[in-house]
Amino acid sequence: MKTITKTVKKSQYLRKEAKQRMSLKLHMKNSYRYFG
Repeated sequence: MKTITKTVKKSQYLRKEAKQRMSLKLHMKNSYRYFG
């Protein structure tokens, strides 16, 4: 049971990380458009 919860937590964390990375990428793209 413990390992299952651990993997679930890990996947949630990774999903959060991916979301943050995506938003950062979008932000960079928008700023490039703004400055360029």
